[in-house]
Amino acid sequence: MPPRQPKRKKLESSSSSSESTGLATRPLSNAFSPPFKKPKRPRASSKASSSVQPPAANTGRTPTKNRVGSASAHTSRFTSASQISTERHQEAECHLLDRLVKDQDSILELARPLDPERRSLVQDIASEAAQFLESYLAAEPAAKQRESAAAMDGTAELHPDSPMQAPGSMATPQAGTTLENSALLREKLGLAKEWLLWQSINDEKDMYRSIRALGEFVALVVQGRLGSSAEANSSSGLGRRLVLPSSKADFKPIDADDGMRIDMGLTCAKPDSKARALRGQVSYYELLAVIEAKVKGGNSGFEQAFKQLIVYTRQMFQQQHNLRFAWGITASGRDARVCHFGPDKAISSRPMSVATADGRRAFIEVLVNWSFCEKSQLGHDSTMEYMSDLKCWQIACPDDAGSTGGGARTAYYYFTTVNCHADRVFGRHTRCFLATDEKPTDAVSLEKPLIPKVVIKDSWAFAKPNAADDTRDEVETLKKIRRGLSGNKDCHDIIVPEIIVGGRVSFQLNGSWVEDNTTTMYQVCEAGDTASAQRQLDEIGDATDAQRQLGETEDTTSEQRQPGKVGDAMDELCKQSEAPSSSDSTFRAHRRIVMTPIGEPLRSTRSVAEFVTVVCDAMRSHSAIVKHCGILHRDISDNNVLVYRTNNGIARGVLIDFDYAIEVKPGSRENRKEMTGTFPFMSINNLMTSDVERTSLDDWESMVCLICLYATLGTISGKRRTYEDLTGFPITFWRSDSLAVVLKFKQSHFGSTTSFEKEIVEFFKADDDKDGLLTNLAVSLHELLFENYDFSASCHGTVVKPTEPKFPKLSFSERVKASKHHESGGQPSGGRSMINPFVERAKEWKKISRDLLGLTNDCWELAIEYQEAEIKGKSSAAVDNNSK
Repeated sequence: MPPRQPKRKKLESSSSSSESTGLATRPLSNAFSPPFKKPKRPRASSKASSSVQPPAANTGRTPTKNRVGSASAHTSRFTSASQISTERHQEAECHLLDRLVKDQDSILELARPLDPERRSLVQDIASEAAQFLESYLAAEPAAKQRESAAAMDGTAELHPDSPMQAPGSMATPQAGTTLENSALLREKLGLAKEWLLWQSINDEKDMYRSIRALGEFVALVVQGRLGSSAEANSSSGLGRRLVLPSSKADFKPIDADDGMRIDMGLTCAKPDSKARALRGQVSYYELLAVIEAKVKGGNSGFEQAFKQLIVYTRQMFQQQHNLRFAWGITASGRDARVCHFGPDKAISSRPMSVATADGRRAFIEVLVNWSFCEKSQLGHDSTMEYMSDLKCWQIACPDDAGSTGGGARTAYYYFTTVNCHADRVFGRHTRCFLATDEKPTDAVSLEKPLIPKVVIKDSWAFAKPNAADDTRDEVETLKKIRRGLSGNKDCHDIIVPEIIVGGRVSFQLNGSWVEDNTTTMYQVCEAGDTASAQRQLDEIGDATDAQRQLGETEDTTSEQRQPGKVGDAMDELCKQSEAPSSSDSTFRAHRRIVMTPIGEPLRSTRSVAEFVTVVCDAMRSHSAIVKHCGILHRDISDNNVLVYRTNNGIARGVLIDFDYAIEVKPGSRENRKEMTGTFPFMSINNLMTSDVERTSLDDWESMVCLICLYATLGTISGKRRTYEDLTGFPITFWRSDSLAVVLKFKQSHFGSTTSFEKEIVEFFKADDDKDGLLTNLAVSLHELLFENYDFSASCHGTVVKPTEPKFPKLSFSERVKASKHHESGGQPSGGRSMINPFVERAKEWKKISRDLLGLTNDCWELAIEYQEAEIKGKSSAAVDNNSK
């Protein structure tokens, strides 16, 4: 390492087979359109790139917005595939405790058709199927005996106040029904009765066959009714489909990024299709819902199944780029529950006991509802349409004058490449598409690909219900940034995103245009009745509060978290979730923004000089935006820095994603205390969740974390270290799922220049940084932040400490008493106060930021020179090769 000075202003460089379903149908992928084909994601430990590759002729990519725990995230190189799997199951445990709202039968209303005619049709078909089922079971000699025994031992609990299980709601089976003579229906029920009557059920595999048969029975009833009546061509036919279980069970979906196997899946198919039967092994992309079965009944069995469902549902969000929310089903013993996964909550119905006629009727009605409800009620985005003749997707984007539809101006774009996938069950579900506004004249192919011009960002961000009052609207933030930087001489070479169009998404619901937000998502009445939807949200919120006050219920006492076990880690892991403390934190709006330029992910850099240029560009933009626009980014990470290549081949940097940005007055400090960011990149002050003001210094520290992570992994695309290479590296603790662990090690690593060099810099990939450019940048930025000799020692370090000397003129016993007083939260004796270096640095943030920017500008200029020399050298080498 080259020699350093204590204070550096100017940076210097140194030298199984499927069973027959009896249904002649073809799969209807993603409910309405052919599956979106893309390469399979590699494992985290693979040496191959984890990015989704666009067609060969496409230029430019946007980064995959992967968070901690995603198998394809760049920072996942710090963990093995087994560790990622463990983290996902820990996350599911957290969500069970923090996100689940139980026993809300009103969630079943979300799938009921909005049109009265279709609702009536659903009731008729469900009643017809239930009547046939009860007639069949009544003929079983042991049926009544088993049902009576189930009721006596409490395994078949009834809920009289349930709208779908009220006493008397089950009609008496009628003889002579049109379905009664169907041999195929009886064949399916012959298998389904094993679950319904709990016959010969020894393990989960026995349940799979029976549940699948019941689903096929309902689909056959729906298909028979539609194919033999005038209803097939009536207005109520909008959105009709068959809901079919996968013919195989206990399988790994073909697009899974891990080795986990789902129990069963539900897919959608056209009811009149006769091309081919439903294939056995499907993809997450095609699933309407995952079914998770457990032999164990009761609440304990449900929670085990729910945790598995969380793990699988995250992959549905990852693979289905038009998924707004997701459905799932758990079968614990003879209790079936329907689960709804929204951006912030998972809501489950009460158990529908298939041991009772009412429970069986309710379960059948769920499947029939899904067969007749609108596309948006299945969770899919109706503003995105696959154009089968052109082999591409069309997406409607609102302009800045309003939202899509309802008379507002709408721009249409076309895409085939999805480069940013939602990879969590809860959160913003950010996705990015590379698109063009030119509609193809011919079908898209390798010979005639779409050439993208813009990036479309689609996300569910926290917002205020009234768009005019929404100060966190990224569209308005980007506009303000463009206005603030325009005309400033010191910003002429700053690259920032330029918005083309953008706004809140709207779609048609039962013939009316409505804004797509979380209020609309939970709407249970006629379209446009937002008051009823808000009442529904309030009821769910009340149920959540009640559950938190009462704690665990029913038979979960033996499984409650115990101090010192998994609970503590789960509490810390939950803190990763985005959950602003503001009162509007339960409201999210579906936003869509069209921007330029198209960039590449940060991991695409080809040299240290390119990487240094890009990260310096990002912080130069950050500083200009703080200075001229009064906007603080607050989410510096590798996902939010793009590589933009100019016409002459120079790699430049673009700072993106202002969803978490806040507006502050120029020269002031922002005192918002919410935690934002991603663990590996979060500042120590942020990790401490303290009440110290957040300033631009927190973002600078996040950039230091980013630089250190990439300097350790390697900055040259294709030449990075693998997980095995990183074994024993101290920096791997930044990738922990425990907030306390990350905080502890960052405080230690950043505490002094000596520890920083010994624990972090020592492990940089030295063969990449032969000139010391990146090493000098990291060490210099660290010094200016944590050991800046322009300021007193009170600004140094990473921990709160008492004033010096610690215990003046105290006896040994007095020192012990003072220490105990300090540990209990008091102040040291003798009137000594505590020094918080984060508070002291926040007072000097303007001066420190100015020094950081000066250093960054020097480094940026040097890195540009290095890039120009590299390009010139490559050109000379190419000329020499051609001359030979």
